Amino acid sequence: GTKAAPVDFKAVKVTATEVVFENLAHDFPKRIIYRQTEGGLFARVEDDKRGEDFPMRAVPCSGGRRQP
Repeated sequence: GTKAAPVDFKAVKVTATEVVFENLAHDFPKRIIYRQTEGGLFARVEDDKRGEDFPMRAVPCSGGRRQP
């Protein structure tokens, strides 16, 4: 497969609970938003007409290997 070239996004807003990255020259997304939520993380990719949300929540991790 063909690998896409990396795209740079500049951090345009940084707070204690949110970071917004932007590259208005990029087709989609133009913005990537990460927001800390109670018990997890919310991410959104968007341009001026559409967007897609990625809510995530923290889950316990066993930290060990599964036994056969």
